[in-house]
Amino acid sequence: MERKIIVITQAWPGYNNGSSQALLASLRLYCKCFDQIHYVAMTDTVRSTVFDGIDTVHFHQIKLNKLSEKKRFLLSLPLRTPAVSHQFTRKPVIAQLRELLKGISGDGCKCVFLFEHLAPCAAWFKIRGDFLSAQICFRSHDILTLAFRALAERSGFGMKQLLNWEVRRIQWLEKAMFAEADHVWAITEENREEYRED
Repeated sequence: MERKIIVITQAWPGYNNGSSQALLASLRLYCKCFDQIHYVAMTDTVRSTVFDGIDTVHFHQIKLNKLSEKKRFLLSLPLRTPAVSHQFTRKPVIAQLRELLKGISGDGCKCVFLFEHLAPCAAWFKIRGDFLSAQICFRSHDILTLAFRALAERSGFGMKQLLNWEVRRIQWLEKAMFAEADHVWAITEENREEYRED
């Protein structure tokens, strides 16, 4: 039986920074474990680098039209999901993602959907009813709660309240994804312990 994985993330693999290098290292590993890999990047950037050893990968892009951070935050105010995930849950993005995933996997049967970052996971909760047969994996690269907590500590009273609220929404999304996922992979044991504590 052919083993198929669909990697859903917010960036391209590459050599640009630590995150893109981690994505590339993961992708090379998936090439050894799966017969067919579909890589879905939800991003506004263009893939510019071609790599050896990943010939079995089919690359797809869901092009984002990024709004300013301030606008994203304001639009996310009535929502439970955090502002950092707002661009992944806009209606045109969800429609494209649903259509792409259906084209690749049908209803998700015999397919692994792997989310490589937390923020795009919010999209899953908009489309999961269409892919009830898919196996869901969540791989944590994220330090969002730590980053926003650090920002809150350095901020004035009003901004501190807003940033702490964003931390609580990020934690809600993490917990929801942990409950949803069939498998969760943390990148370090320390990261795993932080998640357990949260």
